[in-house]
Amino acid sequence: MDYSKKIPKFSSILNKLSINIIKRNLDTYQSDNLKLQGSREETDLRWNQIKKKLTKDKINNILDLGSAEGIFLKKSSKLKIFSLGVEADERRFLLSNYINKYRAYGVIFNKISLQFIKTLPKFNSALYLSVHHHILANLGEKKATLILKEIFNRCEKSMFFETAMWNENSKNWNKSYKKNLQNMTEEKIIDFFNRLGAKKIEIIGNTKSYNKGFKRPLFYIQK
Repeated sequence: MDYSKKIPKFSSILNKLSINIIKRNLDTYQSDNLKLQGSREETDLRWNQIKKKLTKDKINNILDLGSAEGIFLKKSSKLKIFSLGVEADERRFLLSNYINKYRAYGVIFNKISLQFIKTLPKFNSALYLSVHHHILANLGEKKATLILKEIFNRCEKSMFFETAMWNENSKNWNKSYKKNLQNMTEEKIIDFFNRLGAKKIEIIGNTKSYNKGFKRPLFYIQK
């Protein structure tokens, strides 16, 4: 099979046009090599803490659920880690593929659901960063908790978890966020993973949320 064949020139032009429109209008989460200023100003601070644990645990493969623009995928792949992301926002999915010029990692365009998570194989580790509170608001606490539990079950060595906490708010959030974030305290999150059988739970960072005035703890959960 001839893999050197490319898509028609007109299609290529449309793709580049779409990417340029996305870059101009999308409020990105992560700062990246496109010189876009992400709303998470401390992307590197979070990554530096994650990188230390990935290296120490000798992680060979990782799953990034809610991979956004793919910056953590790009960074983990540079460590020779097989990296797979899942992103439900089509704009971020397209942008992450654009950044992935050397095809160093993979990204699946799909929504995070219990049914989908159960179809995935096990990974050494997983990133589940600043996604859980959206799942809580959209699906409710019961379903979101089952998804979180299943993600933990899919991890062989470790998991990295971050979410908006009980007191965080945003003018763009509906009432469902406040209602379903009530149990998102450090103590209750630690207790949750302890009950699942975690060997070690450690807060390895506290970085600024995109909602000004709030911080989010970054949990490292070892199995």
